[in-house]
Amino acid sequence: GTSGGALDSVGLFRWNRADGSIDEIVRTGDVAVDGLGLFVGFDDLAYNNKGQLAFFADMHNGNFSYKAIYFYDKSTGVIPVTWTGQSIGGGTISNLFFRSGSQGEGMQRSGLSARGHVAFSYWSGGYGGVALWTPPFPLNFTPPKPSFAINGNNAELTIPTESGLDYQLQRY
Repeated sequence: GTSGGALDSVGLFRWNRADGSIDEIVRTGDVAVDGLGLFVGFDDLAYNNKGQLAFFADMHNGNFSYKAIYFYDKSTGVIPVTWTGQSIGGGTISNLFFRSGSQGEGMQRSGLSARGHVAFSYWSGGYGGVALWTPPFPLNFTPPKPSFAINGNNAELTIPTESGLDYQLQRY
């Protein structure tokens, strides 16, 4: 058992195939990283091949309950994506929709991309919308090493990209 008994017996965990260890991601009763409430339930989990997760959570802050979408990466932990009650496009989100799934063989459709983007749809002020959340920083990313050369009055900055193509800024 756990110290919280039945109140914290549900959660999201990640199994590491290489060493058999289990990482706890979040449990019911945990305080959300944004401090706006407690996790009381989980739905619609999506994961990608990088071990990142996006999930729907039922939240409660003592005064009211709401739905939220969270993102998890081992380097950042759990961070909020969006929630009912959040302002968006001049309105307030009243309902959220998120597609669970994985990106294994067959590339099933999912609300989480291979690069950690989270797609969701919502209702706000009588209209619906679709949004794409992008992590506020690169995850599991090693910055490229740019090169800089000066040749007389000419300067060239080359920045390699993941695709193998280089961006070049030149001044002649």
